[in-house]
Amino acid sequence: MTRNVAGRGLVARSCASPRRGPAQAPGSLAQKEEQRQELEALRAELEEERLHTQELRRRFTAETQELKAALDREQQLLAQRLQCEWEQRQAQSVRQLQELNQRQRVAETRQLLRWKEAELREGQELLRREFTAAARQARDLQRQLAEEMARPTRSIREAGSKLRDVLSQLPWETDGDQPAHIRHLQNQLQLERRLFIKYILQRFEGELPASPGTAQPEGPSGHQGRQEMQSSCSSGQNGPQALEALQKRPLESPNAGQRTTRKAVADAQLQVPEGEDVVLPGSTCSQLLEQNTRLQRLLEELARQQSALETENRLLTKDGSAEACKEAERLQQKNAQLAALALQLAEKSRHLQATIDRLVSSCEPLPIQSSAEELCMASFPQQRDGDMGEPAGALLVGDRRDDFSHKVPEELQAQVAADEGGSSDVSTRCPACEELQLQLAEVTDANSRLAEENARLWGQMGWTQQVQAENADLKGHLARVADERDSAIRTNICLQTQLQEAERELKAMREMAERSQQLGKELEETKLALQRKEEEGRRLQRAETEVYREHNKTLQLFQAQLIELNGQYRKLNKQRQQLYQELGRLGRERSDRINSRPLQAQLAADKETVLWEAMRKQPSELRAFIARYSYDPFDGPNQQPELELPLVAGQYVYVFGDVDEDGWYVAELTNGTRGFVPSNLVEEVSDDGQSDDTGASAETSD
Repeated sequence: MTRNVAGRGLVARSCASPRRGPAQAPGSLAQKEEQRQELEALRAELEEERLHTQELRRRFTAETQELKAALDREQQLLAQRLQCEWEQRQAQSVRQLQELNQRQRVAETRQLLRWKEAELREGQELLRREFTAAARQARDLQRQLAEEMARPTRSIREAGSKLRDVLSQLPWETDGDQPAHIRHLQNQLQLERRLFIKYILQRFEGELPASPGTAQPEGPSGHQGRQEMQSSCSSGQNGPQALEALQKRPLESPNAGQRTTRKAVADAQLQVPEGEDVVLPGSTCSQLLEQNTRLQRLLEELARQQSALETENRLLTKDGSAEACKEAERLQQKNAQLAALALQLAEKSRHLQATIDRLVSSCEPLPIQSSAEELCMASFPQQRDGDMGEPAGALLVGDRRDDFSHKVPEELQAQVAADEGGSSDVSTRCPACEELQLQLAEVTDANSRLAEENARLWGQMGWTQQVQAENADLKGHLARVADERDSAIRTNICLQTQLQEAERELKAMREMAERSQQLGKELEETKLALQRKEEEGRRLQRAETEVYREHNKTLQLFQAQLIELNGQYRKLNKQRQQLYQELGRLGRERSDRINSRPLQAQLAADKETVLWEAMRKQPSELRAFIARYSYDPFDGPNQQPELELPLVAGQYVYVFGDVDEDGWYVAELTNGTRGFVPSNLVEEVSDDGQSDDTGASAETSD
């Protein structure tokens, strides 16, 4: 029971003091003083603990407030940062979705353009084949006409039948497959253009789609070109009647072909230099060859410029900037104009080459049948040139020949009348009259032949004008097709740009969606972090409450211990008074027995004095030790064995203070005997009352 009480510090000391017997009497005053000092120390420690607790509370409160303020600021900053990031990501997502939408639109537009380009190429190929066939047929007819003109003069009936055979070969149909297909392609192209304009307005300008009645009006050139095509197709139903109408039409000026060519070029919106007008067949062969060479050089130069512009256009198309796109569109327009101009120049060159061929073939000499026809046939090449290029000149030459044919018979008749009136001998002048009559008959026949030839030339002139009108219509249609191709190319470029923008918008929208999902996840994580922070704050508050509660409990415990110590102090004062009385009684008894045992009493007094001095030097802490080995101080050569305590292995010893400089403890046995104990023979007992393994083994061995 004493061993369990020995580990309680001051309480153990106060409980063990009555069992020490007479050895406690000399140190009662010192013990009381020591207890008083201990009590003051406890009070000072309690006050210090109270102040320290208050300081800790104030510090904990300040830290809690700082943590709350920091947590609030962090929450506000985090909320603001998350809001800002969410807005930025939302805007970026919107931009990305817009770019993706634009790219999708551009892809759709590119697909539409590819379809339109394929259809346009098919239509152009069809028109090109038809134009080639018509040109080939026109050349064949011109060659046949030249051959007919180069042959000797035949009868009017044979020439008319031949002309009807030639005209019957021309395609005068308007209800066939090819015209119907051409009209269908034109209508479909117009419809697709209107639908495409509505699509562009609806998708890129954000406006309502235009109604079919509000489509863009067609230009005068397109309307006029369709009227010309319709007129040419309708005229094909009655070929010979159209030829007769052309013959009855009033004559045009010599510059009509030039005006027609100018008009066709103007309808095609091309710039033709003034010095390079279309040369009509009335020019000489050398001039035509020279102009043909010049046109070929110009065509080659335009082809080089076109290739350079195409290269530059491809380079500029790769650039994604707005300026590059505008420059590319401008260059493509210029390229289209140059291509149309090149086509026009190629047509000019082919026309000049055909004219040269006709002039070369027309330069062959014709057989002269009579003296009257020699004068007319001398001017026949000029008449043929005028018939091919200048209808007015041909008519003028025909009128002159008619005048000459009329004047010659009149002169002959006047000569005959003069010869008949002035001659007296009719018989001598009969041969001359007969000769004049023969000449008159010949001139009359020549006049009739010239009239027939004039009529034939009128028919040829009408047919030539019709062919020129058809060529002009074909040129106008070709120019319109070239314009449509250029506009389709420009639209293709615009749609490609819009497609790229739509792809960028779609990509941006996808990235924005992904970013919004990521932001949602981050927002959830932030909410979880805020919840953890709040839980941590609540946990800190609970910890603060627990600490405050424990502090109150500790303070109450200290107060209870203080009350208990005050009671013990009062008890010790009473014991001290009793000890003083007992010491007085013992002193009187010792004085009576001092003579009988002087040496033993002196030794006991010295022992008590030494022990009290040693205990006074040591602190008032009492600790429990256990003896590791058995020890008898009287077995060895000790100087003062009476001051040492005998030990038995496993015996408990109560030690006062710490070991001294010589390695000895001031100890007390369980029976109350006090003395010195060597420090190497004892071992301190832990709180659970068990010694180390070494002590247990030592006790077992003993």
